[in-house]
Amino acid sequence: MRASRVKWLLSAIEADRLLQNYFSENPGFHARIARLDYRYRIEFAQSALFFIGIWQAGKGSFSLDLLDPEWAEIFCIMARLSFFKQTGPRYQMIVPKTVAIDRIKDELLRLIATQDSERRLHPEELLTNMPQQQAIDWKRKLKRMSW
Repeated sequence: MRASRVKWLLSAIEADRLLQNYFSENPGFHARIARLDYRYRIEFAQSALFFIGIWQAGKGSFSLDLLDPEWAEIFCIMARLSFFKQTGPRYQMIVPKTVAIDRIKDELLRLIATQDSERRLHPEELLTNMPQQQAIDWKRKLKRMSW
């Protein structure tokens, strides 16, 4: 399990490298997605560390409030980049097969397109989500499973 977390983190580091290189070569793109970088920097590796930490603290599961922009927005992008795989109504952390700048750009623009008239982003529109009680029930169920 430890090796997969390392590979997962290395994929996030690669995503950061690709995005920073793209920003350097295409400053206009950064301006197009500035809303995403306004309050919280787009940092895949830092976010990956955070998700690993809450996953470990939750003993193999965690829930996330999709109305919390600090983590919901980057979770959305990472899920759509296959750092998380949808399994039924929930997501599992997986190592993406590839990390490509074209996909990163597309997902950043897709999230920006959810912005409403009050400049709030809506990552919940791009993800499968569940009510809080259902998430609590899933966490209990997962903790009882023998792996």
